[in-house]
Amino acid sequence: MNIYRDVLNCRCEEEFPFVAEEHDRQVEKWGYQNHSLFEWMTYLTEEVGESAQAISEYEYREGTAEDAIKELVQVAALATRMMAIMRQNRKEQG
Repeated sequence: MNIYRDVLNCRCEEEFPFVAEEHDRQVEKWGYQNHSLFEWMTYLTEEVGESAQAISEYEYREGTAEDAIKELVQVAALATRMMAIMRQNRKEQG
């Protein structure tokens, strides 16, 4: 098993464009949607599971880093979308 050192002082500016691009791809594919937080969390959990599988394939089999990163970007895009939904909802409720 490889050990990965954390990135000190990471503000993730380099990663944000990938997340924004994935968000746009998801909207193009699925459109804008309305779900309960539980339903959104179900979708996020599915994406986390796919990320776990891709990372396992990368670490222990013939998977690629690119596939693992792709899945992690999908997690980040959906988690960010959920955060934006909750923040917007909070603003609308006052």
